[in-house]
Amino acid sequence: MATVVEAQGLTLGYREGAHEVRVLEGFDLSVARGEFVAIVGASGVGKSTLLRAIMGLARPLAGRLTVEAREQPQRRPVAMVFQDPRLLPWRRVAANLAFGLEGLGLTRRQRRERAERLLARVGLADYGQRWPRQLSGGQQSRVGLARALAVEPDLLLMDEPFAALDAITRRAMQDELLRLWRDSGISVLFVTHDIDEAVYLADRVVLLGGSPAHAMGHYPIDAPRPRRRDGDALGHIERIKHGLSKAFELADA
Repeated sequence: MATVVEAQGLTLGYREGAHEVRVLEGFDLSVARGEFVAIVGASGVGKSTLLRAIMGLARPLAGRLTVEAREQPQRRPVAMVFQDPRLLPWRRVAANLAFGLEGLGLTRRQRRERAERLLARVGLADYGQRWPRQLSGGQQSRVGLARALAVEPDLLLMDEPFAALDAITRRAMQDELLRLWRDSGISVLFVTHDIDEAVYLADRVVLLGGSPAHAMGHYPIDAPRPRRRDGDALGHIERIKHGLSKAFELADA
């Protein structure tokens, strides 16, 4: 199966004067086209740094990182969703989506129509003329997701996008994401510190741990879809939690 992301012996970090600080070291990862992969680990372990490198915002210190997202007219190959939706407060909701489409060679009408279509897909068809401040946290997260999907990416990167939401809204957004992923067929790389969330969403979970961090385990999630939150994947959750406890032991050693 074709891959969208391929990392081999990847080392990421930064320099402090003459010293090199390594955050991630010797990391291997392959994400297949159409696959949903979750990256889990403790705060500060390098999950967000990995996404920044895939976006081209951080240069590897060593190893190889290849992103094979397809370049196509009027689309962006990679899009990213953050924990904070980062909506522009001076632009209405539809204009926020249209802003993300600028530079793609679309006419103003095409940008408006695509924005309206994506708002409808996330259940906000009637919210295009509202201001961001008039939306709830969950609605703002839907707009952030719609904005990323509006550029029709091959690869969607998500950096703890639901972490700030209440439990009920978070579950609703997880189900919404799964529906949109299934309908679009794109690849998703989803960063979270919540193992239950990772197992519910992903085809495969990668556990980061250590210092510098490395992949401590790759866990295929073979529970059938749609999954039940109360039983289908409990065995997977316990295995990953056991692996995470080992990661903390290594960090404290």
